[in-house]
Amino acid sequence: MCENRSIQVIGVLLFLAAVASRVGSVCWNCMPNDLSEDDIGKILAEEFKDNFMKSLGLTSEPVMPKNITYPPKEIINELFTDEDDVIHEEDNGALETIILQPLNSDSRESNTTSFFEYKITDKLDSYRIEQVTLWLHVNGNTGLYEVYEKISTQPRRMVFMDRHYDNASEWRKLLFTPSKLWLQNPWRKLRIEIKGVETSVVDKPVLQLNLKRREKRLKKRHSMLTPTATTTDDCHPTQKSLCCRHLRDVPLQKIYSWVVMPVTYRAYTCSGRCVVKHRNNNTWSYFSQVSKPTREPCCVPTDFEPMTVLYFDNTSQKSKKKKKNDPPPPIKKMNIKNAIVKSCGCS
Repeated sequence: MCENRSIQVIGVLLFLAAVASRVGSVCWNCMPNDLSEDDIGKILAEEFKDNFMKSLGLTSEPVMPKNITYPPKEIINELFTDEDDVIHEEDNGALETIILQPLNSDSRESNTTSFFEYKITDKLDSYRIEQVTLWLHVNGNTGLYEVYEKISTQPRRMVFMDRHYDNASEWRKLLFTPSKLWLQNPWRKLRIEIKGVETSVVDKPVLQLNLKRREKRLKKRHSMLTPTATTTDDCHPTQKSLCCRHLRDVPLQKIYSWVVMPVTYRAYTCSGRCVVKHRNNNTWSYFSQVSKPTREPCCVPTDFEPMTVLYFDNTSQKSKKKKKNDPPPPIKKMNIKNAIVKSCGCS
């Protein structure tokens, strides 16, 4: 019985791909009536994965090593905030942030002095590094501590000095400007030396790079797509039979280990009956109905909005032979446009 269900789901996914390639959106009214919530979740997860890989130009999804280490929740919460009201025309698949964990696990020169090395494996030709942040875990009553930067054979340079006399341990967000040598050649190893802090093997310092694309044009999010003349609202218990937007929660992190955030993908589907007042009053809909009078209008998405994703990227490590002490793959923040259904209509 389970095998038959899996075959049916695969068939639905193939049907989904065929429909999407023809009309650019999914007609859920055309799906089998006995689809379970689990089936719908699988379809939406597959659609998200396809959209994600298309944005990155990938042919297969990332494969994660076992026992992957997630960064502290303080860093994740800082990164995964509400999106700005302004987006870029070329923002689909654009990087915003890279999170680097150190190449070395720990290199202590004494109890309170250690160094960590970081290296970017990506080509950043179309980006510039706008801001560098070091996330440093300090214990209670640490006192005075210093942070130095060292590039190649150049003498080390102090980039931060502060005091921490609080009894509680915490993650400190340290902003600094790296040397011009590294900003112009970010492929070089960046060495961070820390003095006055007892660094933990577990809570290792994390380097955050904020990126900006070069020569980009801005436009408002609401103009990203041209909305249709008439759209429908979210579904209400008394009107679920009419064309409306249904909320579907998909546990992305549980399905795909390479997703850091969002843990749950608040996806939407469009389904329901299309009556006269719900039909879109536009030229395309009119001629579609005239040329194909036997075709019933279908409840489909009419507008979309982008989605921010934090994910592990091991694409640059696939060709390398895995080593036991390899650092975790970098975490990246990326925008995927047209990822969330904003409104529905009949077409």
